[in-house]
Amino acid sequence: ATRMGTTQVGAHQVGLSVWLLLALVSEAPSIASQVLSARYLGKGLTKAARSIAYLTIGISATGGAVLGSALFIFRDVIPSLFTSDKALANQIKQLIPILALQQPLVACTLVAEGLL
Repeated sequence: ATRMGTTQVGAHQVGLSVWLLLALVSEAPSIASQVLSARYLGKGLTKAARSIAYLTIGISATGGAVLGSALFIFRDVIPSLFTSDKALANQIKQLIPILALQQPLVACTLVAEGLL
């Protein structure tokens, strides 16, 4: 971080904030899948638990793709929510496509992590 300027560090902080917000939204199905899977596993219904796991991972992948697409579509608007500085806004715009592409994988990972 010592070689980066304040603009790059500021863009990193904004990117981290956006990433954490989307991660929290993406993690919501994980809680429901944990409860349902535990209930089915407790009853010895492993096929039902597996079915819930696949379903919630699929829903999360779709949700992550939707969130990532929205992030990419609104990439010109999002920086203005955080700053009026043109240089910082340009750095944030460069970071948003990376964040958008990560969202489906992040969403699936968070649900799978909750199920394991």
